[in-house]
Amino acid sequence: MNLKDWFSKLDSYKFSWFNEVQDQIFVGIVIFSIIAIIISVINWFLNKSKSLVIYEGPIGIALVGLALIFFFYPSETSIYVLIFNLLFVALTMLFLYLGYEREDMQLVNLGIFWLAIFIVAKYFDWFWELLEKSTFFLLGGIILVIGSIALEKKRRQIKASFKPK
Repeated sequence: MNLKDWFSKLDSYKFSWFNEVQDQIFVGIVIFSIIAIIISVINWFLNKSKSLVIYEGPIGIALVGLALIFFFYPSETSIYVLIFNLLFVALTMLFLYLGYEREDMQLVNLGIFWLAIFIVAKYFDWFWELLEKSTFFLLGGIILVIGSIALEKKRRQIKASFKPK
């Protein structure tokens, strides 16, 4: 059951207070989004060290804008799923790229963390219905162990290639 079905089911019970709460949530999301966009624009234009934070402002504005488009124009197709998955992969790769470019292990660690989360989520999405549960967890465990060893080796290689600060 998705959120839209849940709201329509609650609406069918004719709770008068629910419509008021739904309107308040709607207004809260809009106000929060407008404030987030204003703060991102101000940060983007007024930041003195533009060489280091050239990507953060536009990315923040784009994410809030996409979330608002998703909120105001829901789609019956899976186009938003595709867009947000591609955006997630692009941002993860951007974290890894910026971390490597700036020699910042925190960004590299953040990128590797979200890449691992994405891989686990996609494993569940693709194979939960496809495999028996015992096979699913057995293969999942093997993939997690091998994947974590490979990611840790790569992280250590990247860390060793950075100059000490």
